[in-house]
Amino acid sequence: MKFFYDIFVANMSMLVIFICGRERFKYIISKPMLLFLPLFLDVIIILFVHRNALSTMSFDSYAVESSIPRTSIKYPMQYLIAVSPFIMFFSKNLIFKFILGPLGGLLALLNLFMCDSRSPFFAFIPIIIFYAIVSLRSPFSFSYALTTYSISALFITPYLAVSTAWSRFIKVLDYKERINEGSVEFSRYDLWIEGMEQFHQSPIFGGELFLKSYGLGYCHFTPIAILYSMGIIGATLAISVFTGAIRGLLYIFRKYRYPAYWILCFFIADLTFMFFDGNTKDIMCGSIGLMLSANAIRAQETKIF
Repeated sequence: MKFFYDIFVANMSMLVIFICGRERFKYIISKPMLLFLPLFLDVIIILFVHRNALSTMSFDSYAVESSIPRTSIKYPMQYLIAVSPFIMFFSKNLIFKFILGPLGGLLALLNLFMCDSRSPFFAFIPIIIFYAIVSLRSPFSFSYALTTYSISALFITPYLAVSTAWSRFIKVLDYKERINEGSVEFSRYDLWIEGMEQFHQSPIFGGELFLKSYGLGYCHFTPIAILYSMGIIGATLAISVFTGAIRGLLYIFRKYRYPAYWILCFFIADLTFMFFDGNTKDIMCGSIGLMLSANAIRAQETKIF
């Protein structure tokens, strides 16, 4: 059930990207609503399933048989946070610009505070700052950003006091004291160290899909997971994929400019997931797939093939 949810619901917007492929790349770049609408629906489904957890602001506090795994919750939430401000500031459709865009952002934030996970905050903060800077391009967009940010702050601030996700995030910021205390918030350091130890045992080819002492668990850090599972050879392949993706992102910036903003924020969300939650497969996340498509078009236009 979780597999089908991840493919057809949590990553519904990513499915749209891969179905479109290279031939329709220009269209999907100029129509972020194609990704926004599935993400919007995803978050509504998640909040509806966990509607009784609104009183505690914690999904884990109200576990039901139909509860959605926390990892699956993060995908649509982070992507919706990445694309909603773009819809607000750049969409020419007034319904999307003034109604669905802000509503999508608020629902994503509500999901963020209820998900019990600290890592999405590391994506949320730079994305919001980035769009605040982008809004300076015109007096109207700046005033609109200032208004929506202020209203959102008034709406969400009361929820911070009871948000488990926020309290865990604050603990991470106070890292020196927490490390000295041996806080569970920093247990992932031990996982990273164990991952590197497994890599040292088989540095060329890797071979361990999971951490030995963690059952079927992984180290929550994609670069290390790649090293101990696929070794130096796998890391070399991953670097080549990553390099191609960066070239694709630069191509999008040069060719399309404004549409590159939401793709960059998608990439920020994916990088956050890779560095705080990811395993080996996350190197092929949605934004990298999109940027690789752009790189293929760049290569085709420059007749590299």
